[in-house]
Amino acid sequence: MIKYNNNTINDWDYGTSNIIKVYRNNNVCYYKVVSSPAPEPQYRTISGETYCSGQTGYDKYVDVYSQVSYDGGSTWETTATTPTLVEADSPDCGYVKNYLRFIAKGNGTFTFTPKTDAASGNVISYSLDSGSTWTSANTTSTVQNGDVVFIKGENFGISSNAGIGTFSSTANFDVEGNAMSLLYGDNFENQTSLSGKDYAFMNLFSGCTTIINADKMELPATTLSNYCYCNMFNRAFNLVKAPSELPATTLGDACYMNMFYNCGAMTTVMDELPATTLAASAYSQMFTACSGFTTTPILPAAVITTYGYYRMFYNAKKVNSITCLALDKTAYNANGSFTYGVASSGTFTKHKDMTSWSRGSNGIPNNWTVVDYSG
Repeated sequence: MIKYNNNTINDWDYGTSNIIKVYRNNNVCYYKVVSSPAPEPQYRTISGETYCSGQTGYDKYVDVYSQVSYDGGSTWETTATTPTLVEADSPDCGYVKNYLRFIAKGNGTFTFTPKTDAASGNVISYSLDSGSTWTSANTTSTVQNGDVVFIKGENFGISSNAGIGTFSSTANFDVEGNAMSLLYGDNFENQTSLSGKDYAFMNLFSGCTTIINADKMELPATTLSNYCYCNMFNRAFNLVKAPSELPATTLGDACYMNMFYNCGAMTTVMDELPATTLAASAYSQMFTACSGFTTTPILPAAVITTYGYYRMFYNAKKVNSITCLALDKTAYNANGSFTYGVASSGTFTKHKDMTSWSRGSNGIPNNWTVVDYSG
């Protein structure tokens, strides 16, 4: 049945050469069928298999194909291919989170000793398989030379004047990775504040004579709390390399006090302590008795606070290069014994407008050359 001008035409047949002969009211009309109407284009998107790519190779991607069909879906033509990120830093692509970790340089065990009071219930978790499985215990099983021990903690209590706890070991080790995994567990990435966590990492490796290198350890907080790194490596006598960066720009009172006190073997320190505004006692005794390194971090702060640089380089016997850009040191004991016991000759780089430095152990060491900063 076909229709013509909305009237049903019941009497029709095909002729030769694709001619349709239509009978209506004794009249014959002829129609030639040239072709069937072309179907409307159809569109779709489909996804391929996932793959690993990106700058680091740890990102999971999938190619999304835009396609069109002109024959009702029998065949499809790809018009565009769009690589689409499925997951950044994907475990499926071999990504392993940068947990705090210890690299054993001998056979032995690691022990975490919680502090008293609020910290007494703290228990770490450790992993020997790059974070695939975890064990909750404050003493690890015996590890072998070269083993890597991943460390995390979560919801730790923090003891006033003591911190969360202290690590020790029976084997020498290097420490690497992000210390924030001790406070935030698996969710440590992108944590950059210690606000409200006074004393957090106080004493963390205090008295630990088996720690050797910490230059690959990350302390990423840009906002600190009071005493948060105080005594952190105090008397770690065999520490050779300090963390390569301390990026904090907002400080807490005594945040770095005694941090590397008596680390006599330490030969490598950070290039700069970038905070331009100090808190009270911020760097007090930070490098006291550190007799292994020669060039101090750049100190860009304009105003030295009360006890801000007190004994900062006291008996740091090899120090022969200090860059201090302070313009005001009038606060109480701001720089008492700042340079006592450093090398007998060296270079003191100061701000070009600073005229009130005196010679001696509270300021520019005797016999040192003085130059103006040109950076």
